[in-house]
Amino acid sequence: MKAEVLGLTMYVSVFAVRACPPPDRMKKVLKGLVEYIGMTTGGLASQVWFYPWESMGGEGETTVLPFLTVQPLMESLSMGVGAIAGDTWREHGGSYIIIASCRSYNIQKVCAYLGKEAGLVVDFSEAPPVSLKGKR
Repeated sequence: MKAEVLGLTMYVSVFAVRACPPPDRMKKVLKGLVEYIGMTTGGLASQVWFYPWESMGGEGETTVLPFLTVQPLMESLSMGVGAIAGDTWREHGGSYIIIASCRSYNIQKVCAYLGKEAGLVVDFSEAPPVSLKGKR
C-alpha cells in the first residue's frame, strides 16, 4: 500500500454533539481525537476563548488545538498541519467539533470516538477533500 503524502490534500469535517463539555474536558477530547486520527500536537497547548466577549457571541467557549505531524518519507520529512476546534454553545445545549487535517481519517470511527468521549453525535458534515493538485 502506498504511503499517504501529507500536505497534498486537506480533509475537513464538522460534528454536532449534544453535550457541552467544560473547557478542561473539551481539551482532553480534542487531544484524544488528535491521537485517534494518528497525529500529534507537537507539544502545542490548547487555547480557550470564553464568550460572550465584549458583548459579542453566545454563552460558551471555543477551544482550539493546533496539531502537527512529522512522518519520515525515505530521506526527507513530510510535515502536515491541521487544527481541531471545539465550539460550545450552552444556550443551544451542544457543541461543534471541527477537524481540518492533511491526514485522512475514518469519519464513522471519529463519530464513534466522539460519541463515547464527548456526547451523542447528532449530525456531521464531511466536505470533499481539497487537493493542491487541483480537481480530481
